[in-house]
Amino acid sequence: LTRSLALEWGKYHIRANTISPGGVSDTPGMAKLSLGNSKRFEEMAKKLPFGRMTSKFDIAILAVFLSSKAAEIITGANVIVDGGEWLRRFSMMPSGLSSSKDPSKLSRAVEKESRAMGPRTESKL
Repeated sequence: LTRSLALEWGKYHIRANTISPGGVSDTPGMAKLSLGNSKRFEEMAKKLPFGRMTSKFDIAILAVFLSSKAAEIITGANVIVDGGEWLRRFSMMPSGLSSSKDPSKLSRAVEKESRAMGPRTESKL
């Protein structure tokens, strides 16, 4: 889709790019993946080549770059922002999660914990 849009709109000097983030720290999704356990989160982050999860700031600064004059010739690109996670091809799912006998019970429990954490609204920007 990104490439098609880039081809279609390029003649109008409109760029089309996508940002594909990996696990993003300080988000409800990562809280669910780590089951709200900061130690598990740290263990997951250590497995990544950069030793940390993607931050909201990492994604934001890439969006700023892609929309700036510095990237005026970049179009049709998909930029993966995950600290190399996809290169390793290991599962970020906590052990036991995918092999659970009743995944719906586990999913409901994780969702309940996640909702109890509430949204995070602070920003580094």
